[in-house]
Amino acid sequence: MVNSTTSHAEFWYSIISFNFIAIIWITIFLRVATIFKCISLGTPIFSQTIINQLNHLILWLYGIAIVPMFLFPLLSNILTGSYHFVLGIPSGLFLPFGLSLLIEIFKYGASLQYEVDETV
Repeated sequence: MVNSTTSHAEFWYSIISFNFIAIIWITIFLRVATIFKCISLGTPIFSQTIINQLNHLILWLYGIAIVPMFLFPLLSNILTGSYHFVLGIPSGLFLPFGLSLLIEIFKYGASLQYEVDETV
């Protein structure tokens, strides 16, 4: 039988975890909206502004994949007195890795665009 202290601690663990993840996802969506807004205002895709915003987006995506690995065991220990470890590579790392490659392509495109603009 589960006592009320354990269920109360698990409730707060769930609330804190959900709010943490929700804040990060909202920030990620706002970053994406900012990138699309810049593009819709006519900013060239291979500009330094877009590349910088993509770099900020990738940092948040790495955060959503890595930070819970450290935060959730800490919260679990504080609230329930036990550790909850998940060993392995989070699948959420694949998206930031792919976007990192895309940013390198954008940087190369920006350098080519600069060279073309200088020769014309």
